[in-house]
Amino acid sequence: MPDNKKQHFVSQFYLRNFSNHAEKKFINIFHIKSGRHINSVKIEDQAQKDYFYGCELAFEKALTDIEDETSPILQTIIQRGDVPKYLSEDYQTLLMYCIFQHHRTLYAADAMDEQLDKTVKIIFKSHPKIGPHLDNYLV
Repeated sequence: MPDNKKQHFVSQFYLRNFSNHAEKKFINIFHIKSGRHINSVKIEDQAQKDYFYGCELAFEKALTDIEDETSPILQTIIQRGDVPKYLSEDYQTLLMYCIFQHHRTLYAADAMDEQLDKTVKIIFKSHPKIGPHLDNYLV
């Protein structure tokens, strides 16, 4: 498999915090569509999509760098209950991770696509050749 083909929209390091297995490679999930609990699914196969961020890997690499900085901060919070001091470097790193995490989900991607579709349709609705056909397409 090509490097970085599976691109996670929820970090694997984050999901490992919900594992009750010693090796931290599996989690239990609830499959919403089927209404089923599924035990011991591989973390590496969850919350990911092939080339979710595209084939150019610069953005994926930048996210990995942020995750590498964030992981020890979250471990400190979990193990000791110590949260970073307000506006400290760790605080800002954690805040940046939270912002990226919020905007890198499938839901966020779908919402952005929907907003773009609506925006383009508003812009071109009065165009004599394009406007009448816009409702037939997703842009």
